[in-house]
This record gives sequence, C-alpha cells and structure tokens, in this order.
Amino acid sequence: LSPPEDLNDGAKPRRTLDIGRTFAYAFRDETWFSKCICIGLLSIVIVGFFVGTGYVAKIAKQTSEGKDLPLPDIDFEEDLKSGLEYFFALVFYFLIFLSITLLLISPWLIPLLSNNGTDNGQLVAVPINIVVLLLEIVFAIYYCSSLSIAMVEENPWAIFHFRRTIPMIFKNKWKCLGASFMIFLFNFIGQIGVWMCFIGLIITVPLSGLWRGHLYGQMGLIMKETNK
Repeated sequence: LSPPEDLNDGAKPRRTLDIGRTFAYAFRDETWFSKCICIGLLSIVIVGFFVGTGYVAKIAKQTSEGKDLPLPDIDFEEDLKSGLEYFFALVFYFLIFLSITLLLISPWLIPLLSNNGTDNGQLVAVPINIVVLLLEIVFAIYYCSSLSIAMVEENPWAIFHFRRTIPMIFKNKWKCLGASFMIFLFNFIGQIGVWMCFIGLIITVPLSGLWRGHLYGQMGLIMKETNK
C-alpha cells in the first residue's frame, strides 16, 4: 500500500516567499469552491466583509504554522469577531495615514485652493501629487507588512508596533515590496470579477482572500524569523 498523500508537502515554514504555492494551494482542497461560495454570499451583506476578513486572518495564522491544508472551517461568530477587530484597527491606521498626508501637503494646500483652475494651481498640484504618491507607496508597504505580523500573532493592534515593525521591513525590504505588490494584484483580480458579473463576487473576491491570507502568513513568518 502506498502511504497517504501529505496535503501539506512542501508547506513547511521557510524564509522565502513561495508565490507559486500561494496560487496553487487552495485548489488542492476539495472544499475550496464551496467555501468561496459561502464567503461570497456572505459578502453580499455588510457583515460578510468582516467574516471574510476574519477568515483571511485565520488562513494567515495556519500558513505561518506550516499548514496549508485543509482550509480552515468558516466559523461565523469567531470570524466575525476577529474581522471586526481588524476593521477597527485598520480604520485607525488609515486615519493616521490621512492625518500625516494632510500635514505634509498643507504647505501647498492653501495655494492650491486659492489658485484653483489656474496655471499656478496646476503647478502647485504637482508637488502635492508627488508627496501623496510616495506616501501611498510607503504606507502600502507598511500596511501589508505589519498586517502580516498582526495576523500571525493574532493581534490586530500589532500593526501599531512601529518601532519593532519598521526595522523588520528594512531587513526584508525586497520581500516586503514583492509581497505588497502581490497583495495589490490579488485585490485587483478580485475586483475584476466584481466588475464583470455577480459570479465574480462569489468566486474571485473570496479566492483572492484565500491567496492574500496565505501570503500574509508566509510574510509574517519571515518577518518574525529574521527579527530573532
């Protein structure tokens, strides 16, 4: 008799990002389609967004432990509670981002408003756009990296551990940049389905969540391992 297949073969914790594994792992679980449908249908109502966020965090934690499969079960109450915690933490994070952005562009903001619609106004808008773009890149990288650690540690408020997280990002700058790009790509793939048809809402959006959770788990583990 041949030994049973190890569904988690190759899923042991490692210090390198495995994007191919992220794309493929969910399809090895026979329940992936039904779980995507379930999360997608829940997402039609607002509360489903929080359940989906909690489920992504659960996948990240499982991945960081070297276990890709089976996909975790959907626990409405547990995932809803977890998702709400992440939601409030991220709202606070984006308020900080907005405050810093307004503070840095304030020297150009008043001239822009007073010269709105004129050539001078267009010139003033250039530095504002540059500053905002740079801030968006920086905050996006920190967002993805800190959220990875938060999900691995099951602590949404860990995203505000700036003194610990920033040095970890510099140690893994290229991995953090690559992971942030892939998270953006997964979100984009999910949104394509929404734009195309209703089917996309209940398939591509949840599937992109499975991918994001797996990548968050890999990245969070790498960040913590290199900080030892």
